[in-house]
Amino acid sequence: MVTRTIEIEPESELGRALQSASARGEQVVLAVGRDSYQLDVGTKSARSRDDKPTLERVAGVRAAIDAAAGAWKDFDAEAFKEYLRERRRTANRPSIRL
Repeated sequence: MVTRTIEIEPESELGRALQSASARGEQVVLAVGRDSYQLDVGTKSARSRDDKPTLERVAGVRAAIDAAAGAWKDFDAEAFKEYLRERRRTANRPSIRL
């Protein structure tokens, strides 16, 4: 999934609505002509785009990547794909009839 950033003036109607919704844990509905889009605002990011990760954070991430490296080396992908194919053939719910 691609994330798109749209710059909004903080003092605009939309900017104020988003800030208010974030503070209250609410959702925002954007009306565009006849269409509407429900936006789950959540909370604002703890990091801004100008913040750089600390050396300790970088070291921690690298250590986690090193620890995970090779974790799937003994994984049998072909057996797993066969298992998935078999599960799809198993009737675990009624077939859809069109």
